[in-house]
Amino acid sequence: MSPLNSGSSDQSVELVSLVQRLTRLSKPQKVVISCNPSLEGVVGAVGLTYLSHANPAHVRLVRESFCQPSLGEHVLCGPDPSDDSVVALAKRVLTGLEKKVGTREITRRIVLACASDAHAMPEIVHR
Repeated sequence: MSPLNSGSSDQSVELVSLVQRLTRLSKPQKVVISCNPSLEGVVGAVGLTYLSHANPAHVRLVRESFCQPSLGEHVLCGPDPSDDSVVALAKRVLTGLEKKVGTREITRRIVLACASDAHAMPEIVHR
């Protein structure tokens, strides 16, 4: 069974493969995910870490243009933000946060955070 919704037509082979790779990599070592600095790219990468059940201490997100892994970190290229399944995953993450927090304000704040040009923005949103 896929880590995504098993009945979902929004799944892509690439996204499922990324989840499986992150699951394998993040258990014994640290992983840096280089992601597109768009809302879909960052929130999709956050969803990827959630689906893989990766230890948050073993994963960090960076902008594609600032990807410089530390010693012992493995690099994983984040999901393509234009992929329909990544967009659906980002929506799922935002909807889940809204339900957990109880307000749509969280989505507005994440959208504003993702608009930042700060090089650390992906990791800030991830945390």
